[in-house]
Amino acid sequence: MKISARSILQLIAVAMLTSACSTVRILVPVMRPAEVNLRGKSEIVLGEFTGPQADAIESRVKEAIAASKYLTLLGRDQKSNAMSVLLTGRVDTNQALENPWQENAQCQVGSGNNKQYIPCTHHHRRMTATVGFGFDLVDNQTGMNIKPKRLECTRMEETHFTDTNPVNNNGIVGLVRAIKGTEGPNRAPPIDGSRMLADCHDEVAARLMRTIAPWEDHVIALFRKDGKLPQLEMGIEYAKVGDWNSAIARFSDAQKMADSTPGLNQNTIGKVYWDLGMAYLYTSRFDEAVKAMQHAYEVTHDAEYLKELGTVEQMKRDREKLLEQTSEPAKSELPRS
Repeated sequence: MKISARSILQLIAVAMLTSACSTVRILVPVMRPAEVNLRGKSEIVLGEFTGPQADAIESRVKEAIAASKYLTLLGRDQKSNAMSVLLTGRVDTNQALENPWQENAQCQVGSGNNKQYIPCTHHHRRMTATVGFGFDLVDNQTGMNIKPKRLECTRMEETHFTDTNPVNNNGIVGLVRAIKGTEGPNRAPPIDGSRMLADCHDEVAARLMRTIAPWEDHVIALFRKDGKLPQLEMGIEYAKVGDWNSAIARFSDAQKMADSTPGLNQNTIGKVYWDLGMAYLYTSRFDEAVKAMQHAYEVTHDAEYLKELGTVEQMKRDREKLLEQTSEPAKSELPRS
């Protein structure tokens, strides 16, 4: 599955923050439930998408539905039935607006006794891309609009260039003057507005899919290692590759050693129960996760260990919704043709 740009940035942050630190950050995939429960209504009839460049969003949505293991794509020429919903969309905004401007100023060159100021021109360019997209999800059995919604994506980028030998500075020395528009060619690097709009099309389509189908998120899980208990680091290495059973086994070994070692530092014991609780969390063993995290707090009185309890409850609710959305409906729940 494709990892989002946000997740890629998280991965970079993880790599930068993990080295030579007692706290280890791991990027963990987590399934999230759809905003709308389409249990028993898994067939999507893709209706008309209207508006400027609506076909770009439609093609992305079509590909995503076809690739989803939770939904079945029906074409417009296919007969809809009571098991299906009609998805239609409209683009009301699709624009990339550029705003170039220049400023005449004085720029410092050299340093110390050789420092001087010379006339210069700062060139700026700002591009703002906006896509507004609304969609309707209509139950083909009842005609009810299940989820009317509007999504909006805005992206902004800037480029800059300083010309220390301006051709057109009007002889102004020492005056900073903002000029809307241009005074001669703007030399700030160009910005690709089409690319920015395409990025927004991707974002809008992804957000639509998160509304109608379970989706994969990536979260940063914090683990703590301690040189007194090498089993913790072994468990963390297993967690990094997604082998949670082995990770739990190593953390459990560390727990047994910690519980049977008199005089062991309380902070070390707290780390053991914290790591065990985190491993339980990402294997959906939520009650065990809560007990382990609470024990980590009780032995250390470190309030940081309690902050994750809200995450446990949220993931427990998400898990319940996910199971409800992905379970097969009973025959009595199926709509009549």
